[in-house]
Amino acid sequence: MMITQKSKPHTFVIPIFKDNKTYLYYTNRTVGQPPLVVKLVVELGGSALFFQCDRISYNSTTYTHVLCVFEDSGWSDLPNGANSILGLADSSMSFVKSVESSYKIPFKVALCLPSKPKNNSGSVYIGSRPYLLPPDHRDTSIYRALVKAFVGKAQRKAVYPFRDCFSYKSFGGKSLLGKKTPVISFVLGGGAKWDIYGTNSLVMVNKTIMCLAFVDARNDPRFPIEMGGYQMEDHLVEFDFEASTFSFTSSLLRHNASCSRM
Repeated sequence: MMITQKSKPHTFVIPIFKDNKTYLYYTNRTVGQPPLVVKLVVELGGSALFFQCDRISYNSTTYTHVLCVFEDSGWSDLPNGANSILGLADSSMSFVKSVESSYKIPFKVALCLPSKPKNNSGSVYIGSRPYLLPPDHRDTSIYRALVKAFVGKAQRKAVYPFRDCFSYKSFGGKSLLGKKTPVISFVLGGGAKWDIYGTNSLVMVNKTIMCLAFVDARNDPRFPIEMGGYQMEDHLVEFDFEASTFSFTSSLLRHNASCSRM
């Protein structure tokens, strides 16, 4: 992956897009010599920068063969044309770590995930501040508490993978933060509170039905709470791997802004 900068950079900014079919996030990057544009799926939990070379090209003068075995069937679930993974996790092999090591910048990554598909890009920030500004899973006990908050709304038949769906008309009027729904508050360590409004708690599956944008994790002890990309859309979130901290803003929609307009 080619990164050119005359002076020492403090922050790298990568535009990211939302795929309308898979609801995954991707970016287009240039690799090799001669330059070749590839589509990479952005994976927050991904531990490495991964290219499937036989789908890209072996013709690059900078190509070095690395023996590996990979199950090919998984590519069908990715956005059309995607053949690579951009891992952003706290890993010695991740793209974030390679940039941090090469340019001696802080080992941190921030995301502003776009809520709108196609040409509306969000951003990945690697390095220093300041920044220019899949479904979520819940343990069964947590999930049931969320459902209770929506009791009284006209329920509709479940639409996979969601279990609790409602009539669009059963919710109140619409604002910058979506339909008027119960506010979901996550209280984190130190007393910090993350409020989730209608735009991030309900997903429109067709013109008349909205579903609770959470999936019951069935008491999986490994992941009692696992935040999904949908809940992070239109928020600026930061993972500081050196300090082991997670920071976030309130919804940018509250300020008449959006990651899709940055």
